[in-house]
Amino acid sequence: MSLTRYEQETVINFNAEEAHATVYTCDPAMLRKMNKLLEARPDAVTVDAEDEYSRTYRVAKRMIQIIAPRIYSDEQRKAARDRMTKTKQTLPVKGK
Repeated sequence: MSLTRYEQETVINFNAEEAHATVYTCDPAMLRKMNKLLEARPDAVTVDAEDEYSRTYRVAKRMIQIIAPRIYSDEQRKAARDRMTKTKQTLPVKGK
């Protein structure tokens, strides 16, 4: 049995007093990210619990960030579009 997309949730819980956060997830993409982080930073990430579908991690709170998406001006979007067009023109085409 697999989880529906709605059930593939991630919950991050922390408070002002403690230096760690708890990350509960059963989202496959987040599980992969957290497992990579666990391998790279075993000093800052540990596994508290796990079952067939989910894992609960304990993470150093300083690693939790909420970042607003960057807002591009019309000029910046046009410059990025031009760069991408130029890059696509120089890439080799598969099958030729």
